[in-house]
Amino acid sequence: METCDNQSVIAFDRLYTTNHIQILKVLLPFVDPSAQKNMIILIKFLELQYTLSYIGQSGALGAASRQTHPGGSAPFDIVQIFEQIRNFCTPTEQAVLEQLANLKKGMEMYREMTELMQMFSQSAPEGAPDMTPGADPMDLLRGMLSDEQQALFERFQSAARSREDG
Repeated sequence: METCDNQSVIAFDRLYTTNHIQILKVLLPFVDPSAQKNMIILIKFLELQYTLSYIGQSGALGAASRQTHPGGSAPFDIVQIFEQIRNFCTPTEQAVLEQLANLKKGMEMYREMTELMQMFSQSAPEGAPDMTPGADPMDLLRGMLSDEQQALFERFQSAARSREDG
């Protein structure tokens, strides 16, 4: 089994077990192989019994989640969640999580670029090209050209149209 370095998992495991149960887990490899099955069942039963009594006494499930996210108000970040669970996934699942994380990052970049373009279009001087999403990118490029370059561009564009029509 792989060593776990995820602090949420470690905190959860520590919260819902006792030192005596941990001792039984350490002793498990030293027990006769024919008795190991029974000991594994005993360990899991003791963990379940302890967990049920612990939750019943203190409502600890809510407390455990607040320990993981101070104040219980951490923003929901799916990419961070993907990073924390990826070590528990198969390679195929890891690839899917990676694709989803990249998609999320791409959507965030698009949103940021859209906001930036809107900010530029709001502060642009009169006659400047429209830079809002959905605007013609050619208008944006034309706005970057000098008057002479724009005239040359228009000549090339009309010559290209003439060839297409003729």
